[in-house]
Amino acid sequence: MGRSSYLYLIRSYKMSNVQALEQQEVSNVENTVDSSVETVANSVPYIKEVNLENVNTLSYEELYDLYDDVSREEQRIINALPLWQEVEYVKASNLFGEYWIGGDVQLPRRKYRHPDCRKAPTTYVPDSDLLLDAVLFVTGERNLSMGLYGHTGTGKSELPRFVSDKLNVPMLQFSLTESTREDKLMGTYLIKDGETYFDLGTVARAYDENSVGYLLVIDEIDKGNDIVIAKAHDIADYKPFTIDDTGEVFKPHDNFRLLVTGQTSGNGDVTGIYNVQRLDRAFVARFFWVRAKYPNKKVLSKILSTSFARLGHLTIELMADYYELAVQALENTWLESNGKDCVEILAGNVSSISTPVSIRLMKGWADLVVKYGDLRSVREAYDRCIGMSCEDDDRYALDLMLEATFGKMLDEPGDVAPIEVKYPESEMQNIKNVDFGVYVHMGDENSKRKMWLIGADERGSHTFYTHPETNELTYYHKSLDKFEDGYEGVRTYCSAKIDEKLEKGYVHKSVVNYDPDADKNKQFTPVKR
Repeated sequence: MGRSSYLYLIRSYKMSNVQALEQQEVSNVENTVDSSVETVANSVPYIKEVNLENVNTLSYEELYDLYDDVSREEQRIINALPLWQEVEYVKASNLFGEYWIGGDVQLPRRKYRHPDCRKAPTTYVPDSDLLLDAVLFVTGERNLSMGLYGHTGTGKSELPRFVSDKLNVPMLQFSLTESTREDKLMGTYLIKDGETYFDLGTVARAYDENSVGYLLVIDEIDKGNDIVIAKAHDIADYKPFTIDDTGEVFKPHDNFRLLVTGQTSGNGDVTGIYNVQRLDRAFVARFFWVRAKYPNKKVLSKILSTSFARLGHLTIELMADYYELAVQALENTWLESNGKDCVEILAGNVSSISTPVSIRLMKGWADLVVKYGDLRSVREAYDRCIGMSCEDDDRYALDLMLEATFGKMLDEPGDVAPIEVKYPESEMQNIKNVDFGVYVHMGDENSKRKMWLIGADERGSHTFYTHPETNELTYYHKSLDKFEDGYEGVRTYCSAKIDEKLEKGYVHKSVVNYDPDADKNKQFTPVKR
């Protein structure tokens, strides 16, 4: 992963609050935590004045940190730099692991990760067939645009984020509604400090031939109005278009790709489940369409076990069995509408339903089972997530499937392990060359200030944290062999931990190195950026 792996990790996300310490020493962090927290928390943010006329002289790190703090016009200047077009070739199996079915091929990955690259959800598990289509669409020759359709909660929006994350492809994304106006796509005039200026819309920014080459994702395409869809014709066909208000002509960047998602492939919903419109045939013909299905119960089990570590194996297994029946009943509705034979469910007692039992709902159900513990039954948790909001005509069939899978256990609490508070410690590794991100929580009247540091290298992750009981800075090392996905697993783990700390109110303050052999007041030194 390299010496600067932590810096790469941090720059994988849009953290405008990332600050660097001025070149100063962090005093004796290990033995005087309060003192070091004071030093970090009160340090002056590092601010570098940048003249965009000399933008070519800025380092990648400076450009990344600067990007979110400048105007859209200044971002266009940064986006025109050639470094964003540099690629490196990586084995697809190294990027996507077990989910890749496209053979032993090398894929182009952007060498420098742009601030508009997306972060994939840590628990997202891609469908291998859809992943193959999306990756070949993004990396291959451009012809048709891509349409991804299917029931709500099938991961349509998450798939392009996953590809963006793995291939470092910048991505912009927005959803359509009946009330979406043309200016959301193209732009509009705004006033700032008494001056009028034209603010480019999302489509124009993504399309620009002088930009970085975006993957543009438009969700809910079959809910857009006719005016907006008409404007999108040329975009889907990769033809030049003109912004009427300014006369500026936009041509597509060579790497620009358009991917749309919807509940249907533009033909309207014959099942009556979704309130969507039929799209113009000329527009639909500009896409190749791929149907997204709900993942199988094995994938669901993996998602639930990863997301809810305290939820017992038996409860997860029974929830997955119910999910499999509900998904098949929903699939029968699609089969019926397309004149195909349905699959028999529960000896013919259940035929079809129109209530989508999505991964989102299953996770919500599992979450309540864990939260309720012994306080409420599995059925009570289910009713709050699915039973009370399902279609009235589906309630009997859903209850049959629920009772068939859980039996008497339905009216009992789920199998939930008690909360175990653990404070892991490890023998100190040689970490002189590891870059650590410093995060500080200032505490309140009921809690003390705390520090948390994280870094990573080819051996795995390295963490320092303020021990809740001793108030000492404690070291913990999680070795590479404990990560199922190797180096990528390390990055995903660190990313999730950083997100967790930020949500809890920690603030990123600096990047430092640690030298256990140095004098006590010089063990932590800021990394020069």
